[in-house]
Amino acid sequence: MAWSGKFDDMFIENDGNTSAWNQRQPHHKMPAKKNLNTNTPSIIQNLQQGITISLVGVILMRDSPRSVFTKKTPTKERYCISLTLRDSVDWFINATYWGEKAMINSISESFKIGEVVEIHNAMVMAANSFDEKFKPWSPSPFTLNLSEFSNITLYTGPDRDKYLSCSHLPIKPASDYYTLEDVNINGQTLHGENVNLLVAVKKLGQIKDITTKTGKQMKRCELKVFDETCQLFGLILWEEQIINEAVTWIPNQTVLFINDVRITFDEFRNGMISTATSRTVITVNPDIMEAQHLYHFAQLGQDENGTLTENEIDPDISEITDVFTVKQLKESMSSLTSTVQYGIIYGFISWFDVDSEHKHFVRLRCADCSTLFDDNSPMCVNTNCTSASEFNMKPPITEFSIGTAVSDYTDTLRGCFLSTSAAESLLHTNPEQFPFLSINKKTQLKWEVLFEKFQIYFKIKKQGFGTKPYRIRIIQCIPISIQDLTNHFQQQLQ
Repeated sequence: MAWSGKFDDMFIENDGNTSAWNQRQPHHKMPAKKNLNTNTPSIIQNLQQGITISLVGVILMRDSPRSVFTKKTPTKERYCISLTLRDSVDWFINATYWGEKAMINSISESFKIGEVVEIHNAMVMAANSFDEKFKPWSPSPFTLNLSEFSNITLYTGPDRDKYLSCSHLPIKPASDYYTLEDVNINGQTLHGENVNLLVAVKKLGQIKDITTKTGKQMKRCELKVFDETCQLFGLILWEEQIINEAVTWIPNQTVLFINDVRITFDEFRNGMISTATSRTVITVNPDIMEAQHLYHFAQLGQDENGTLTENEIDPDISEITDVFTVKQLKESMSSLTSTVQYGIIYGFISWFDVDSEHKHFVRLRCADCSTLFDDNSPMCVNTNCTSASEFNMKPPITEFSIGTAVSDYTDTLRGCFLSTSAAESLLHTNPEQFPFLSINKKTQLKWEVLFEKFQIYFKIKKQGFGTKPYRIRIIQCIPISIQDLTNHFQQQLQ
């Protein structure tokens, strides 16, 4: 089974595979039927053109009913819905169901994305290269055609869980995706391209009813997502079926692997944005290690960007004496027994992207409850906070929010965050002044820090269970000379 985003329900089995209870229990409007005919369901991998089949599979994606005019009936409006079915880890296929308006609307209301269905009397046809441009990518050279003589029902067989587990596996390799930083850095060179993204949900915007130029009624909303490299990125959703699913996604908990999302440059925002199209397949809480890492980072973000502050009392750096290489630190993290670990790394900052125009490196936090201010609100958004009222509002705390990576001769430690005091010492400015620096000045400061030798004081805080349950904060970076570094290594060799 795939993980549902609640890692307390996850266990590591003896065979090393991760499993979890899937909490999704869909409401069915159509009575479930099984084995309408005696034919054994076919499997997608073995399909042959020109035959009529039965098939069981989980719905990866589907669209809303639409009307079209075909070559065979140029004067008669026909209705259809498209869906993508999967019956195994490696095989999935596109299908189109044709019929009268009332029938197609009835079918559309009877099932949704993520449900396991059984179809009967589906014709296997060669995939049309033109039509496939507007459908999700499929490894099958065929497509399924269903008509009023076909049937589709909810499947309740004993092997239903096998199909459900497939819905939590991306249709592309787990490592085949862009980070949001990659998208922003590539900028307009990606304009119009379809890419894969692995992101966490931040916030679902207002759902709006839109009338197109042709009079078609549609819904639109913008989903805010993030990853370890970018705090906020826009994903535009047009398809009502996806929007209905998005309403159930939980901020800072739901992780999405998005296949073939279109990237465009938005002139109004002067930045990149993504849009889900008819080719897009969204895998919710994918059962891959990369998604589990991002889930824990999202939880970290909820702490780091929500209720925790930097005012936790840390010891003076003179009291921190344990020295680690990055490799030693990574190895010790897997068996960390204490809640907090302090230490020193003799190394350098290997990632310090403070001159990016598409990131926010300064944030405002409520002086009373420590909640982060929303970008669109000048006051605390926590309704239980005394500062939420205009009459009691105190000046917010301004602080740095800068991600970085630390390296030495053994390895690189990514996903670190600089404390405000550490950032101030590196940038020689405070968070109030930093946004007003020119890009050239920020670039200059960046290269004054990158790859310089530092004595790096860090704090690791344990935050739960899983593959990456830590918050890594850089407390201070003190420049060191070659002689200091040589003396350190000589002491290590003694």
